[in-house]
Amino acid sequence: MLNEHVNIYITNIDKEYMDVIQNEYNEKFQIKDNSIHLEIPKSLYGNSLLIELHDFLEKFKNKKKYQLTSNCSFDVNNLLLIKPNKIEYLTFKEGEFLKHLLKTNEIITYEYMNELLWNDNINISQNALRLFVKNLKKKLPTKILKNIRGIGYKLNLSY
Repeated sequence: MLNEHVNIYITNIDKEYMDVIQNEYNEKFQIKDNSIHLEIPKSLYGNSLLIELHDFLEKFKNKKKYQLTSNCSFDVNNLLLIKPNKIEYLTFKEGEFLKHLLKTNEIITYEYMNELLWNDNINISQNALRLFVKNLKKKLPTKILKNIRGIGYKLNLSY
């Protein structure tokens, strides 16, 4: 009775999400090809574990993904930029900014950035704004975020 386990197999997971799972959870799961094998001791198998597992799987099932370039996509739910051989983790503010750029497909003004990202509680300096954008640009594919001088930023998805 002490060594009894419940086996759970999850198959047909997208390749790019397998990379995320392998990076984050490799010690916890047996991962092979596009599937995961979980061997859970029956003593731990209960409602709380099922809830945790369900929440974990829902993150990947209900994914919202934008293809930014032919080799880079943005996973909205997990705030990830998925590139070949690399995953970039975005901060909450970086993710919010990128989501709004994608939703509107218009210029996001400096004023709106301040309102969106800092709740307009404080007036962010131009240097802080530039630093935020500089850090985001390091993660994004080159030339995808365009500065419209004196106005704001726009995505350039057509290069």
